[in-house]
Amino acid sequence: MQNFLPRARTEFIRNGILPVIMDNPSDQQGSAGMSDDFRAGGEHLADVRAVVAEVKRRHPGLPVFLVGTSRSTISVAHLGLAMAGAVDGIVLSSSLWRPRHSGTLHWFEWQKLRLPALVVHHREDTCPATLYHDMPSGAAKLPQVSVKGGKPPESGPCDPLLAHGFFGKEAPTVDAIAAWMLGKPFRNDID
Repeated sequence: MQNFLPRARTEFIRNGILPVIMDNPSDQQGSAGMSDDFRAGGEHLADVRAVVAEVKRRHPGLPVFLVGTSRSTISVAHLGLAMAGAVDGIVLSSSLWRPRHSGTLHWFEWQKLRLPALVVHHREDTCPATLYHDMPSGAAKLPQVSVKGGKPPESGPCDPLLAHGFFGKEAPTVDAIAAWMLGKPFRNDID
C-alpha cells in the first residue's frame, strides 16, 4: 500500500474523513490492471455504484466523494460524469494529462461535469503523463491545490514514493483535500 491514497488513509481519518479504498475487480487484476475502456465503461460504473450504495446504507447522510490518483483519475472523472447526484464531488490527484498519451484526461469534456471537482497536483511531478504544465484548460478552471517539495524520491518517476505520490507532503495535501470536501477554506499552494 505505497500508493498515495492508501498510504495517506490515516491522514484522512485524522481530518474526520472515512476512507473507503477500492481495488481493481477480481477480473481486472494482473500487471495491466483496468483498461482505460473499462474505467470509462458501464461495468466499472455498476461496481462503483454498488460500493457507494453500500457506504450510504452503512453511513446515512455521510457525503461521498470519489478520489483518484494517477491512472485512477480516469475512472474518477468518468464516474463523476455518470454519478452526479449520487456522489458529492470528485478529487483528481496527479492526473494523466499528457496529450500525446492515450487514455489521458487531456480531451475529457470538463464542461459536462455537474458536481464539485478538485484538482490536486504536484508542481515537481516528473511522470511524463502527469506533468503539471500539461494540465488542460478545462481542468485549470477547477479549484486546485498545487504542491511543492517533499522527501527525496525513493521510486521511479510514475511511482508513489516521490512528487507523483506527494511523498513527504501527504499530511498537508490531505488537509487541503479534506478541508475542500468539508466546505472549509483550504490551502491552494503547499510549499
